Amino acid sequence: MYRSVLYFGIGIAALSAWLYRSGGPSKAPMLLFPIAMLVLIGPMVFKRERARRQRLARLGEALDAGTARLRAGPLTAQRVEGQFLGRTARLLIRPAARRPDDVIAQLACASPLRFTFWKPVQFVLGGGINRFQVNDAQLEREFSFISPDPERARSWFLIPENKERVVALLRRGGTGTALRGKRGFLSFEICRSDLMKLNEFREVLQSLAHLAVSLEQSALAAAFRHVHTIPNPVSTRLSSRSRIARPGS
Repeated sequence: MYRSVLYFGIGIAALSAWLYRSGGPSKAPMLLFPIAMLVLIGPMVFKRERARRQRLARLGEALDAGTARLRAGPLTAQRVEGQFLGRTARLLIRPAARRPDDVIAQLACASPLRFTFWKPVQFVLGGGINRFQVNDAQLEREFSFISPDPERARSWFLIPENKERVVALLRRGGTGTALRGKRGFLSFEICRSDLMKLNEFREVLQSLAHLAVSLEQSALAAAFRHVHTIPNPVSTRLSSRSRIARPGS
C-alpha cells in the first residue's frame, strides 16, 4: 500500500511540474483539472488494490501452513508464493474490467507436455493448428483442446481419472477458464473464482496436484519406453558377428 501511495504522489508531482513548466505561472489553473481527476480516481485505485491483497491473502490460506508469502509488484500485490503438498505454488491476480478479477493457480510440474484446455470453444488463439479431438462430442462442443503434441495430450487426457478431474476443474469457472500445461508448471486460470469458497479452492489445488503427479508419471513412462526402444550397439555387433560366424562353423 505504501509503495502505491508513493508512486501515486510521484505521478502527481511529475505531471504538475510538467504542466507548470510548459505553461508558466499564468497556466497554473490548468493543474487543477488533472489533480482533481487523480484525487477522484486515487481512492478507487487504493480500494481495489486493498481488495486484491485481501483476496490473495484469503486464497493463500489454502496453501501449506506457514508457507504463503505475499509478493508485491510495482504498484499492486500481484501474487502469493508458497507450497502446496510439497510443491512450489503461486497464486496470481489477473485484472478483469467488467467482472471480478480472475485468479491463476500454478503448481510446479516436471512434465514437458504442453497443452491448453480452454472454455469455451468460440475463441482460441491458434486453435485451428494444434487442436485435437477427444472422442466426446459433448466435451468438444463445450471446450477446446490444444497441444503441439496432440497424440500424447489426447492419450493422457483420455485416462478416465484425468478426464474426470480436468472436466470438473473447467466446469468450476466461468467463460475463459483454462487449464494449461507449461514448461515447469501446471496452470489453472479460474474466472469467477469470487464465487468459490476457501475449501473449494483447496479442492482445486488438490486436483491440480493429482494432475501434476499424473503428468510426471506419464513423462517418466514415455522416457522409459524411449530408452528401451533404442538398440544397444554392443548387442547389435555381437548378434551380427554370430550370424557371420555361423555358416563356417
